[in-house]
Amino acid sequence: MTGFSASFVPPMLLLALIVAAAVHDVIARTVPGLLCLGVAVLGVLLRARSGELGSALLAAGIVFAGAAFCWSRGWLGGGDVKLLAACALAVPPHAVPGLVAGTTIAGAGLALLYLAARHWVRPPLGRRPGGLLARAARAERWRIARGGPLPYAVAIAIGAGNALLPAGPAEPGHGPPPAARTAPAPTHQAAAPAIARIARGRTET
Repeated sequence: MTGFSASFVPPMLLLALIVAAAVHDVIARTVPGLLCLGVAVLGVLLRARSGELGSALLAAGIVFAGAAFCWSRGWLGGGDVKLLAACALAVPPHAVPGLVAGTTIAGAGLALLYLAARHWVRPPLGRRPGGLLARAARAERWRIARGGPLPYAVAIAIGAGNALLPAGPAEPGHGPPPAARTAPAPTHQAAAPAIARIARGRTET
């Protein structure tokens, strides 16, 4: 149970912060800087513990530069840039390409979904509702109908989940049994004595 907690809880805590940022982006179209900072700090601690801090900082710097270029072109928001760079620092360096690829694919799917939704979502009418969820749903309908910005933190959360959640370990019982893996294969030297005995028997008869 201790090994499970050490290897599984930190990624889940990271995902909780990233999902919270995504939810906030859906509701308010902003990504809180404190959540990005929390992801980055936790990522530094994890990468320092694994001895990968230097590689992680380099990978995060490259991702930040690419995301900043996208921001300069108007393709990403400032909060998205910070969150994506923090996620690149939090995941293992070898998983950064998967993070970027997963985020890109999820972002394309999100864009297609919102483009399709514009054809059947109409701007809300009537008075503003009182509940938080009702107000968030009304605001989202207005953004979809008017072609508002995408909640790109949702795509980042999907990419981060793809990079952070490892594949399950191989189940016991699969593959060849231990004896088959460790026993040496028979060779012609091992069969030589038996062949000699057979040959002697034939010559005696």
